[in-house]
Amino acid sequence: MDKWVLARLGIGQSGPVPILDKMSLTHALDTMGRIGALDFGGYRKNWVQPRDFEIPEAEVRARGFRILHESRLDAVLDKVYEEFMRSKPSATASVHSAYGWFGRWFTSRKSENFSKGIAEIIIANASRKFQVQRGTFPTLVRQAPTSLTLTEASRNIGVRRETLRDLLEIDGKVRKEKRRGSPVAIANDDVARIARDYVSAVSLRQLAPLLGVGTCSTRMLHNAKEVPEWILGGKFGEKRRYRFRQADIAKWVDDLIGEVPMIESAPNDGILLAETPFRKIFPIVALVQAIRDRRITVIGRLNGKPKFGGAILRTADVEASVPAEIKKKLGSQRRGLRGPYGPQKKNPRRRAVV
Repeated sequence: MDKWVLARLGIGQSGPVPILDKMSLTHALDTMGRIGALDFGGYRKNWVQPRDFEIPEAEVRARGFRILHESRLDAVLDKVYEEFMRSKPSATASVHSAYGWFGRWFTSRKSENFSKGIAEIIIANASRKFQVQRGTFPTLVRQAPTSLTLTEASRNIGVRRETLRDLLEIDGKVRKEKRRGSPVAIANDDVARIARDYVSAVSLRQLAPLLGVGTCSTRMLHNAKEVPEWILGGKFGEKRRYRFRQADIAKWVDDLIGEVPMIESAPNDGILLAETPFRKIFPIVALVQAIRDRRITVIGRLNGKPKFGGAILRTADVEASVPAEIKKKLGSQRRGLRGPYGPQKKNPRRRAVV
């Protein structure tokens, strides 16, 4: 630092420090001290001076010079922002709050008019973390935005704002509590990913042929919370329908059925999963649970059929695993040929109508 200061005074030469080279020497020394204090003190709400530490002020200023010389201001801002988030702030994240006193100091210096280089670093750092208002450092020519607001993203995807917010909460991309005046920043990559998932997602009606079972069985599985939902429907009637990601459904089926060989036709000792509920009077939800518990063996998959509905189950296992209440109900019903019958007794009270 001393060598750079002497070079500014016309004594000797020093390497360039672009951000400081564009300032007057007085402003440059003040900036070094402020950035050094930010690195030493971390996130603090109250205004901090370079002389507020137990170490000499010159050492604080030298730390700030090294940070700018080594282009490490962005990393320092990352550290300060992490401390801001750990403090569970009541204020919403902004350039004025997320970096503590440093943001207020910089704006008091007329922001980008004071140092365009520092302003660009702050904007780039903030844009990765929260939605930066367009009025912040308005004279800067910004790069293409790396994030969108909740309204912009929901419009691009084609979903309601509340639906998109629910999906982002599931992924941990936004906080659960809503704060007025705090726009949600959604990274472009997240918007593109959700848009792809939404286009390929299926409705509850489309889920039945995807599974390879009937609509009634599909609804039973859905009501029992067996199949993984992505977008919860029914909350707003026709405005929100159930949506299921095909990747989630495929993983659920793979975990349940496992790796089984492809078979051209069902063997004599096998039965299709899709036919089991009505041929063996076996509720579909109980059937899935029995397969999961390995009480029923999946011996293959019928070629050309979906993996779930086309799974071939061992008939003996199915018959042995029928729920007890179903067996009891079936046993109480009359089966086979009726009879033999004895002679019908005449009811003396019944008289022929003349």
